[in-house]
Amino acid sequence: MAFSVAMLVQVTGSSAADQVVADVAAGSLWSVNMGTTSKAASYSDLVVVTATETRMAQLEDTVPEEVEILLTISGVEAFSSRSDFAKFWCLLGIAEGL
Repeated sequence: MAFSVAMLVQVTGSSAADQVVADVAAGSLWSVNMGTTSKAASYSDLVVVTATETRMAQLEDTVPEEVEILLTISGVEAFSSRSDFAKFWCLLGIAEGL
């Protein structure tokens, strides 16, 4: 099973959230090298970023003043390792456009 750290942040709006997602996909967020395994997704002004513990610690040190960290969870299980029930709720959210 693969585990990572997930961080939920609130930004100034949906365009800022989209930019965070794009920056993670491009490999650099807030001057932190995100590598190729980090991922992000957004809804409205909320963004979830997953990364290694080392990268997440660097992000926490460099988060801009206008970004609020709402929650950080260590040991997030990879999607492929989750229960069918957990996969169902995740995919339902995607299907509903959340």
